[in-house]
Amino acid sequence: MHKTLLVVAMFCSFTSLAQEFSIGLRTGVGKNFYLRKHKYADFPVNTTWNKQAYIRYQAKKRIAIEIGAEHYQFKNKHIDLHNPEHADWTEITGTTTSSYIPVYLSFQYDLMGRTLHNKTGCHKNLRSYIGIMFAPVFLTEKSDDKIRNLVTGTITYSERYYKTTLLTAGFNHTLNYKLTKSLTVFSVISYRLDLSDAFASGWSLPIPYENQLSFQIGGGYTF
Repeated sequence: MHKTLLVVAMFCSFTSLAQEFSIGLRTGVGKNFYLRKHKYADFPVNTTWNKQAYIRYQAKKRIAIEIGAEHYQFKNKHIDLHNPEHADWTEITGTTTSSYIPVYLSFQYDLMGRTLHNKTGCHKNLRSYIGIMFAPVFLTEKSDDKIRNLVTGTITYSERYYKTTLLTAGFNHTLNYKLTKSLTVFSVISYRLDLSDAFASGWSLPIPYENQLSFQIGGGYTF
């Protein structure tokens, strides 16, 4: 009981010091693509539906800090011929579902300043932020394969899972418009680059630099 009261007291103290403290949801579309190619693999561009939840702290001096989590996924079909040593040739076809959960931290700066904030019309409720972001991304891939022996014609099925964590960084631009004292609408354009390869040994890995460019809209509630 005492721990619960302490947490509530700390939360109330934090929100009282903040100029704005808000939570909200956003959704939109993204493009997953790659900066470099590999001669043995084809990495297509995928369109994703992104869903995001966030907590945002607006300081008094044009600085905003935001943390949040996001989810998006896509599917790709694949086909491969396989000839293990001392075994028959096999054809492997299937679908791989890639599911991404970025957990991000963003530091943002208000570009408009006090001059435009004090103007009449929409400007007094409109803010524009440019920011940088860092996000570990938890990736889960599920492959459903159909394996056909090209000699005997027999068919088997398999299900494989692969999990890893990617290290990403990028930047974003956020527009927010305050409808009322408590309700705000947002639009966000963000870009993230996978830096995982840069910390691996060597540069001959088959996985290229992965990118996510997204546009999202949503709303938030200010305490």
